[in-house]
Amino acid sequence: MDENRPRRIYSSFLVRYWRFGNEQQPERSYFEIEHIQSGERRRVSNLADAQPWMEEAAQLRPHGGNDEDEP
Repeated sequence: MDENRPRRIYSSFLVRYWRFGNEQQPERSYFEIEHIQSGERRRVSNLADAQPWMEEAAQLRPHGGNDEDEP
């Protein structure tokens, strides 16, 4: 690998969106984000809250594959 090439990190995340509520309770929602490589999950009220955790998970667990496969 060329040492001058920028390092690319790949991670997969599964995003689930949940909505709850009925006539007696106000509607609420949350996102459940799963890091596929580690199986770790987080629940957040909006995607902006998930971004720091997602970036950390991607940094700690690089895909280990061939960079040539990435665009």
